[in-house]
Amino acid sequence: MSRKIGDVLARTFREVCEENNSNKRLAEYNYLSNEEIIEICDILKKIDNEHYDMINVLNKYIKLEEGEERE
Repeated sequence: MSRKIGDVLARTFREVCEENNSNKRLAEYNYLSNEEIIEICDILKKIDNEHYDMINVLNKYIKLEEGEERE
């Protein structure tokens, strides 16, 4: 039986974001709304599905075109 990591990634991402958002110095530059956190967690939870193209979904989420690099 293979180990599923999607839920672990989503939980870790949420914890890091919540900690970041609670730190005023960090949140000033890197604040993520609850809606954004929920959307990204939903993406991460699906990573265990072998037919799920997470890279493509993330690129669409952050509105990157194929071949474009984000700074």
